[in-house]
Amino acid sequence: MAEKREPVDALYAAQDTGATAAAAAAAAATAAAKAAVTKAAAAAARLQAAAARTAAAPNAGAVAAASAAREWHQQQHKHQQHQQHQQQQQQQQQQQQQQEPRRRPIFARDPADSGGENTKR
Repeated sequence: MAEKREPVDALYAAQDTGATAAAAAAAAATAAAKAAVTKAAAAAARLQAAAARTAAAPNAGAVAAASAAREWHQQQHKHQQHQQHQQQQQQQQQQQQQQEPRRRPIFARDPADSGGENTKR
């Protein structure tokens, strides 16, 4: 009877070994699948980050362009104010010159001239 049991025991042992090998293979496949899922999730996260940067880039460019345009307009406004101020000063000077009576040219006595004639400098 012991002889009959040996092949059965050997069969059970082989089945156990096969089951263990199958379980090990299943565990390895599960680990590989988890690694692939993790790798895919990391790639998806990188793609999302790149998409966010790409989406933010035009907005950043628009903000920079708006800032540059605002600064240009401010500079133009300052320049215009400066020109207006200069024009006002010139107009005031012209008005003052027109309102003032004409002055006679300044003549000075030449010290070398003993005759006392006035000469224009």
